[in-house]
Amino acid sequence: MKNRKNIKILLPAVVIIWGVVLYQVVSAMFPDEGPQLTMANPTFKAPKQQTKDTFSLQPIDRDPFLGTWKPNRTQGGTRGKSKSTSQEQSWPEISYQGSITDKQGRSGIFMVTIDGVQHLLKKGEQAAQITVRNGSATQVTLAMKGRSRKFEIQ
Repeated sequence: MKNRKNIKILLPAVVIIWGVVLYQVVSAMFPDEGPQLTMANPTFKAPKQQTKDTFSLQPIDRDPFLGTWKPNRTQGGTRGKSKSTSQEQSWPEISYQGSITDKQGRSGIFMVTIDGVQHLLKKGEQAAQITVRNGSATQVTLAMKGRSRKFEIQ
């Protein structure tokens, strides 16, 4: 008799709990579309652009920490031989993409892009007046008109 009382009390409680759980799952899967909020007259005002503040840097002759003065650069002293920038500017646009080697690493073919055209060059070969002098997997040394430069892989 006692078992029947427990069943009469527990069975409706279990059914109610499972009903609430299933209701929550179904309502989460199929949510109600509530009233949509719409703006009657949307307005947007672009922020005013501020003019940029410009400045220029002035050379400082006095050390602010030590209080000493730097000598004028225009007084005395001779400069060393300056490098000509015209030769540096004459180099075309060059980028190094990498190298292709055999298993022993003896014969290397270097992938070099010169002015947007890709060339496959071995050591000593020339393309567009540029000669490959030396190279590795990470960098290549190229020569043009007696001057050489190293290019890193990109």
